[in-house]
Amino acid sequence: MTWLKFFIVVAFSMPQAALAQSTPTIDLGALVTRAAPGEGQKVLEPLIGKWRVTKSMFWVVGTPERPVQSETMTAERKWIGDGRFLSDTTTGTIGGQPYFRTGMLGYNPMDKRYEWTTADNQTPIMMTYYGAVGSGVAGQIDMKGEFTDLGVTGERNVGKNIPMRTTIQVVNNDKHIYELYVAPPGEPEKLVDRMVFERIAAADASSGLDGANVMLAAPGLDWSPPHPFGRHSIANLWGDYNSGQAGILLKLPGGFKSGVHAHTASYRAVVISGTWLHKVSDSGAGASVELTPGSYWTQPANQMHEDECVSPEGCVFFRFTEAKFRTYTPADPTPK
Repeated sequence: MTWLKFFIVVAFSMPQAALAQSTPTIDLGALVTRAAPGEGQKVLEPLIGKWRVTKSMFWVVGTPERPVQSETMTAERKWIGDGRFLSDTTTGTIGGQPYFRTGMLGYNPMDKRYEWTTADNQTPIMMTYYGAVGSGVAGQIDMKGEFTDLGVTGERNVGKNIPMRTTIQVVNNDKHIYELYVAPPGEPEKLVDRMVFERIAAADASSGLDGANVMLAAPGLDWSPPHPFGRHSIANLWGDYNSGQAGILLKLPGGFKSGVHAHTASYRAVVISGTWLHKVSDSGAGASVELTPGSYWTQPANQMHEDECVSPEGCVFFRFTEAKFRTYTPADPTPK
């Protein structure tokens, strides 16, 4: 039943004397018009659909220099409430832990602002943000709120109200970015979380999954010259590991030893040829496991490890990454 039908039914069911005495007069037609979806909802249309998410955390478990990034994460958004609100469900893993968030984004036509409420599996607190009254629909969406701190910004702030701010930037119809900022007492505002959303259909198209077949025969692969430091060569299959999702082949000479290092993003790998060793520095995991052709391993972001090609004829392996991929060492902690 629509709002207009509902109010008409209620009106005719009321005694006429009560109707005559009721004030002020309600213009049902105007009320229904003001409550209908409008330009504010139209601006949110590019956010509808299914998305591959790269989430970076710069606080608590990560730092601005070494953010913790999602391993696998997807989101889906759709209209609810007859097109008045945008529901948001995001699931995946980050830092080796499961992640869940649900939210609802809407436009308040009377206050002319966006409003956003979320709940997740990381805290028991619902987060609510409001745009400035009169901020309207133009430009980047910018909403503010506050939360009672559980200790996210430090033990000294437990129980205090912490200002927070979320921005939503629509890059194009296939990409947008959410950023979360907090301002601990006595400190400047800090970026603590960034989520980059890429439409799954668009990402799959760049991977050759849009209905067009891609065939790359091994003799025709375009291998890069050997890297002057790592001595590895790369054949790019899809994507760009410098900016986002990518699948590549790496070729390394026999006897190659990487030394201890880490990466800013997680990866998955499969040995194509040769025998490979992959050892986690802290635990020693993998030190005695010879990875022969067909073997598979994973490596979480920001965990120190080392690799070795023990085959004299060299090694080739496939690597899949979902986020910007950089490498650093204990001696040189700047990702490169």
